[in-house]
Amino acid sequence: MRRTIWVLAALAGAAAAWVWGPSLLVQRELTSLLQTSLRATRGVSVHARASALGLLRGRVDHVRVTAAGVQLGDLVAERLTATLSSLRFDRVGGRLELAGVGVGDAALTITRGDLERLLWLRGVQRPSVTIDESGVQATGEITAGPVSAEARLRGQFYAVGRTDLYFRVDAFDMGGMEVPAPLMTAILGVSARPIVSLRGLPVPMVIERITSGSGEVVVAARIEATR
Repeated sequence: MRRTIWVLAALAGAAAAWVWGPSLLVQRELTSLLQTSLRATRGVSVHARASALGLLRGRVDHVRVTAAGVQLGDLVAERLTATLSSLRFDRVGGRLELAGVGVGDAALTITRGDLERLLWLRGVQRPSVTIDESGVQATGEITAGPVSAEARLRGQFYAVGRTDLYFRVDAFDMGGMEVPAPLMTAILGVSARPIVSLRGLPVPMVIERITSGSGEVVVAARIEATR
């Protein structure tokens, strides 16, 4: 009787490894890869749907990724979610390496807290950000040379080259006086370089649209197929 139980347990374990093992292997390898490339300060979660036969062929049907505290440039964003289909893997030195992807989509979420933290790092004291359907509004104390004053700005995010996210200031005043855009750029550096860049990721992404509202900016991206 005891031997029968051990045999059944062994068979159950083998069956579980056959069913769940490939998915767990893909999840482990992708988590390690994405943790490095996304610099996710609060971790990466990967859910894969893979089969043993699929892995033998170097293919995985479906993967969903959630990464928290993503840094793709100067900004640390709240999260990145992505869904990928038809992934291809190569086995190199006993490890799986991503070789290509079929189709997919992604969304990068930027909150008011993310932007307030970025402004603080750029020298703005007591930053406060509001995000609604009209765009982004921010206030805070700025020091320019010997002068410190309350500043207000209003603007929008926009994409350049479908991979880089910049911020365009529509209005800016300091101490109640309007400040020309070139001077504002010199003070804050908001247009000198991208806030977020999707270049260099292991999975190619291009920005499709940018929406704002309810305290957050969402950057929707398409994952381009690779061969």
